Amino acid sequence: MNKCYYLIALTALSLTMLGCQKKVRVQQTSGDIFVIDSTLDAIADSDYIASIEPYRREMQAQMDEIIGECLVDLTVDEYGPECPMLNWASDALLEVARKYYPGHVDCSVVNKGGMRCEWLKGPLTIGSVFRLMPFDNQLVVLTLSGEDLLELGQIYINENGQGCGGMRIYAEDGQLIDVTIATDLTQTNWVSVEADKTYHVATSDYLSKGMDKLTPLTHYTEIWNEGWLIRDLYIEYIKEHKQISAAIDGRSGLIR
Repeated sequence: MNKCYYLIALTALSLTMLGCQKKVRVQQTSGDIFVIDSTLDAIADSDYIASIEPYRREMQAQMDEIIGECLVDLTVDEYGPECPMLNWASDALLEVARKYYPGHVDCSVVNKGGMRCEWLKGPLTIGSVFRLMPFDNQLVVLTLSGEDLLELGQIYINENGQGCGGMRIYAEDGQLIDVTIATDLTQTNWVSVEADKTYHVATSDYLSKGMDKLTPLTHYTEIWNEGWLIRDLYIEYIKEHKQISAAIDGRSGLIR
């Protein structure tokens, strides 16, 4: 049975003012009820459809533009501590943040829930990035203490991981042992996070509000936001690099 919805259109309304207190009371209403169901699906405004068709074709052409190539399958595993797509997104965000932020960016934080599709090996289009991130999250850089990063590391362990770039989390038996930060762009040298030091973390404005249980991100003393959409920055990254890949490397739960 088709579901029916009803639209009630009020055609008359009578109001009465009650004394000096100026209270309003509805005295009478009248209207018509229109049934809205699947029988209306066959009714199409051909003139309207024709008017938007050029814009639809133009938009589709933009979405189909090939901007790069995925060398491996970038899969998403929402139950694992990390996945290839999450690692790529974290590393790409860290690189573009370092490109635009006026100071040094130590690491990046990306949430698993923000990855809305997988990319299989092959061509990447602008539409591929829109499917990955259909929302308008903005890049922010947060100034946090080392204590905040250590707290964040334990939350990663408790929640079976999130995405991070330029940062490694070490744990054993469900307890945080260490969080390290890369001291160079090639990520070959790593140092332990110190509780009393200050760090700069690239993430999204969404996560800066402590979403997905990442509450330490709300403890920032400064926030930098120039309105860059992360989706646009990913498109820029792919156009610049042309070929992209990523792999699981244990960054979200290494055991020493």
